[in-house]
Amino acid sequence: MKILLTGHSGLLGNHLANFLVSQGHNVLGVSRTNRQNFANSFETDLTNPASTEFIIAKFAPEIVYHLAANAAEAKGQVSPIDMTQRNIGISVNVLTSSINAGVKKFIYASSVSVYGDAPVPYTEDSQPQPKDVYGVNKLAFEQILRIMGEVYGLDYTIFRPHNLYGPGQNPNDLTKNVVNIFMRKILLKEPYTILGDGSVRRGFSYAPDVAKVFAQALEGLSKITMNVGTTHIASIEQLSALLQQITKSNTPVERKPLRKQEIDLFIADHSLQSSLVEYHETLLEDGLRETWDWMKKQDISKPIEFKEEICLPQ
Repeated sequence: MKILLTGHSGLLGNHLANFLVSQGHNVLGVSRTNRQNFANSFETDLTNPASTEFIIAKFAPEIVYHLAANAAEAKGQVSPIDMTQRNIGISVNVLTSSINAGVKKFIYASSVSVYGDAPVPYTEDSQPQPKDVYGVNKLAFEQILRIMGEVYGLDYTIFRPHNLYGPGQNPNDLTKNVVNIFMRKILLKEPYTILGDGSVRRGFSYAPDVAKVFAQALEGLSKITMNVGTTHIASIEQLSALLQQITKSNTPVERKPLRKQEIDLFIADHSLQSSLVEYHETLLEDGLRETWDWMKKQDISKPIEFKEEICLPQ
């Protein structure tokens, strides 16, 4: 199939793009940069409606995977403009251009962040109660996609992945991915920070496993919203201990209170995933070892600068 994939330079996008190519599909990756050196790619600013329209119309894909986003979840409260422009703004541009180009199906990477304060484990029919700007953005575009899908007869699948990690994360981006941040600090022999008392729990999902589920939406999963990720839950304290063991390090750990609007239990129900798709479960220890082997070969340089739009104390 002819597939356009936005956000191909991101963690999930890179694994998905390469997997789709291995299955024989014609994939065009579209991102602001081509950091992963994907062979068939186009660099453009998707916040610009004209450039977005141009590339989608020119490629004329059958399927669009939309993964491009500002996924720096914790930064939404200090940079709400950038967060909204690079989530709802980009998403509406890509969706509009996809409809105009006659795309058959639109597959969207949302997030379990839409659930927020909903009771855990989150099920797909839980009432969303997002706690941060990122979650609000993701939920808003889910609703826009459903409306536009009905109006224009566009098929779609909405995936809600959670806590992705794995080879391919930018080691110099400190705005997301606790596994990435901890590994970077271990390599630099610097202390890393655990927020709260260490009992914060997450389901750390290996990005290649999630990518293979996304690929299964090419056929089927019509107008489905689905949680995607691991069923194994670990605390941040357990993650830290496992990383120290794998890396054979004794890196100091600092502790700070949870940030405002931080969710301590981020646990999704995967009954729908289990019934509709095949999910290959990579154990956390195995996935962390693969990620660490990759991370050791990367250029650990100056962190990417992040501009805060609101400078008042939180």
